[in-house]
Order: sequence, then C-alpha cells, then structure tokens
Amino acid sequence: MLSLFKQRSIVIDGSHARFEACQGSRDLLVLFSSRGRQNFEFVKTFARTKVNKLYLVDRTGESWYQEGVPGFGDDVQGIASELRRVMHQGRFKSVTCFGASMGAYAAIVVGALAQVERVVAFSPQVEFNEGWPLTPPKGVPLSHTDARGAVKRAKRTHVRIVTSGEPLDVYHASILSGLRNVVTEVRHGSHNVLLRLRNHDALLPTVGAFIKGKDYPAECLSIEVASMGGKLKPFLELFHAGQFKKALPLAKRLAAMHHDWPHASFVAGTCYAEMKRYSEAIPYLSRAHAMDNLNNFFYPPLICAYASQGVTTKAEELTAEYVGLTRANGEDVPAALDKLALSAFSAKAYSLAESIRRDLTVLHGVDTVPNLYQMARSMAATGKRAKATEVFQSVIDRAEELPRTLAWMKERAHAHIADLQPRH
Repeated sequence: MLSLFKQRSIVIDGSHARFEACQGSRDLLVLFSSRGRQNFEFVKTFARTKVNKLYLVDRTGESWYQEGVPGFGDDVQGIASELRRVMHQGRFKSVTCFGASMGAYAAIVVGALAQVERVVAFSPQVEFNEGWPLTPPKGVPLSHTDARGAVKRAKRTHVRIVTSGEPLDVYHASILSGLRNVVTEVRHGSHNVLLRLRNHDALLPTVGAFIKGKDYPAECLSIEVASMGGKLKPFLELFHAGQFKKALPLAKRLAAMHHDWPHASFVAGTCYAEMKRYSEAIPYLSRAHAMDNLNNFFYPPLICAYASQGVTTKAEELTAEYVGLTRANGEDVPAALDKLALSAFSAKAYSLAESIRRDLTVLHGVDTVPNLYQMARSMAATGKRAKATEVFQSVIDRAEELPRTLAWMKERAHAHIADLQPRH
C-alpha cells in the first residue's frame, strides 16, 4: 500500500509496512524484521516506548531486503528513498533504524543511505559471501551496495553495532569497525544476542539507551575487531567450505592470540571434532564452555567428544545442563535433543544416541517413527541385535505414519533386519 500524507500525518498500513504514530513525539524508530519473519517484529518489545514507529518486513523473509518491502520500496535503495520521504514529511527531530541479523543489515544500509541520525544493529551481516551462512538464497538479485562506503559517507549517522562472539559475526563487524561514526561491542553468546539480553531482562534498557545515544553497562570481549578481518576471512572461507584440516592452523592461531575469546577455542575444537580427533577437540571445547557456559551451541560437540572417548558420566552431566539451558531459553528441547542424538551417532557414541532417543520417547513424548528408526540404528550399532530387530519391526508396522519424504525408512528397516539375522 502506498504511503499517504495528510496534514503532516503519515498513513502506512499494509502487510509488510506499518506506521504507528505517537502523539507528542518527534522521534521515529524504524524497525526491520529478521530472517524468516513475515510479521512485524519487536511490536511487544517497544509497545510502551513513546516514539513514532515504522515497522518493515522483507518481501520474502529471506532476501535481506534485496527484493524490497511491498508498498514501500522495490529494493534497498527504494526503501531508503521512501524512508527519506517519510522523514521529510514527518519532520522528525531524530530517526533511528533498528534490526537484528538480516534486519540489522537493512538498518545499517538503509539508515546510511537515508542518512538517519542513528542505527542500532545487533549481529549484522555487512557483505555476502557465496557458500557462507546468513546469505540470501541463490536467485535473489543482490544490489551492489558498498555498506562500508555508505556508512563512511553518512558522516552524521551514528552506527552502534552489538555483535556476538561468533567468528562470522565478528568478521562482519570488523568491516565497519574503525570508522569514526561506528561503535562496536562484541559480547558473549551466540548469534542471537537479543535472546540473551531478553533472558537477563536487559533487552529494553540496553536498546533504549542506545536509541537515546547513551551507553549501557555490559561485559564485552576485548577483541581487536578492527584488525580481525584479515585473519578471519581466510579461516571462514575454509571452515564454511568444510576444509577443516586446512582451517585448523588458522583456528589454533586465533585461539592462541585471544585467550578470552571462547568462540576462538570453540572453532578450533570444532575443527578437531569434524576430523574425528575427539581427544584433541576436548581441551579446546571444554575451554570455550568454561568461559561461557550459557552458550548452548558449545554443548553438543563437547558432549559428543566426551561420549566418543568413553567419558560417559561427563557427557551425561553436560547433556542435563544442555537440556536445562535450552528450556530456559524457550527453545525446542525435543528438536535440540534430536540433533544431539544424530551428532552422537555420527561420533560413534552409540550408547549416548540410544539414551537420548529413549529420553525423547519417555520424557518428552516424542513417539514418532523417525525417532524409533534412529533408536534402532543405535541399538544395532551397540550389538543389541534382538532389541534392534524388534524396534525396526515397529518402524515397518507404523510405516503409514511416515511422511512421503521419509518413506524410505520402511525399506531400510527391512534391510537392517536382514543384516541383523544370525549368520550360519
């Protein structure tokens, strides 16, 4: 829906763009929704914030605003152009662009092009690299916006970046770090920095302070972000291409250079784990966990590494911590356990995989055919031939419950039963 302006009042009300006026306020907060969203994000978060609000949603939820916002702009440049028109018509005293991840990319680029007063961006992407995570799908027509150049030219636009300690996020932040109008903080935790702030009741105070151009006290990692780009890019290129053997020396160098950066130790341990060198992975992974035991991404590879080495008690203790943390974060516990069980099986920690599958059924009510199939595989791998045969037969008996994409499990269950029969 096109914007209509009547007597300086702004009307934008569509499925992807909506303006909420606040009587008496001359400030505007522009909120860009994150990846996967097809609804207005942060509505509840800022419900009591007394400013005018403009909510924007990416056309597909996956294009990083390259395909625009229906009714507001056909691409990034179009969104910026329309925002400038809104700013002119509304005569706002200050304008702040806000977003996280994909939304943070839009907040930075659109905010710089429109030359707003302030941008607050959490774990933004700044450039797109083929084959890396957090990149628009193939087929999306990418605009050739030089984010660093746009921010550098927008000298009156103050950009506040709060990023996670994940190497990918640190790399993106490093591209803009060092510019005079950019302030960067690297915080503990995974990519979703906002979730951690929300869990500590610090989300609104932190963002509220940034919107006002103030600081909010926080414990940040002492990483030299501006100098990290040259070291991180070659590592990330190898790591995300699955070339872990070649990535390992770079990862170990990062870990040695930054002793207080848990993710540096984590990626070194991950390289070892991906190479099935679990005994060498444990020191790095356990160091990362010791520095930040609230990061649930650190748990699965460490659990599997311990289990693969027969350190069962430690693996079980960490699994219990992992479940508790996942639940506390409001995340899907059964889905997390399913992934952990698959990782354990891949690490040949078959007893752990079987135990997790049993817990999924008994404790979490996941009585599904795919879970039964994976449980039977774990049983077979540990030599429980009779029990595995029984469970594989249950898979066959309940095969009609399988979705079409998993119908192959029935045939494979028959093959497994044949393989489990005694040889004469």
